[in-house]
Amino acid sequence: MSVNKDLKDDIEKKNLKAIRDDLWGYIVLDPTLTKSFKTALQYCFDNGISESELYETHDGGNLNVEATKENFSKLSGELRSNFSKERLEKMKEIASIVYPPLMEEKNQKKNFALAWFDRHPDLRLILASSASALILGVIGSIAFKKQISTLSPEMTKQELEAFINAIKGNHKTVVFGTILSSVIGAGLGTTAGIMINKFSGKGSK
Repeated sequence: MSVNKDLKDDIEKKNLKAIRDDLWGYIVLDPTLTKSFKTALQYCFDNGISESELYETHDGGNLNVEATKENFSKLSGELRSNFSKERLEKMKEIASIVYPPLMEEKNQKKNFALAWFDRHPDLRLILASSASALILGVIGSIAFKKQISTLSPEMTKQELEAFINAIKGNHKTVVFGTILSSVIGAGLGTTAGIMINKFSGKGSK
């Protein structure tokens, strides 16, 4: 993982204030403090910036705070004006609890998936329609099995033939019912998809 050009230039110039601002920017992008921020911080130390130069004397600000995202944000704001090692270490401690790397990765993947669906509203309609049609198909299958279950081993040949003829006679009705189910499923799915789109639109505002 590489660092950006601004940080490289500021390190070359030994502009400590700019370096601290650069690192603070990495914290915004990497609240876990274990990925891009960690790489950037180590890059500073590997390229001529010592800890004594980078860190400022702690200003006495309260570090005895609970591990919450709100306190992490508060310390982050204070770090910008006083880049002390003590404050940064406390932020690392809090980040390990409220921003564990694995959870952040899952959140990023989830947000990516939601964003992808937002860019493809038609796909949501198709999925919703397919789900509705599948549900209606399962219901129809259960109903057909129930009808078949009425067959009895004691049925005579004539009764069995009458049963089969009845099914054949209802063939058109079955086909019509299947088509109707598909249409209803598509309609329900489309309605559901529109509602999802509308809900997603509200949530994104």
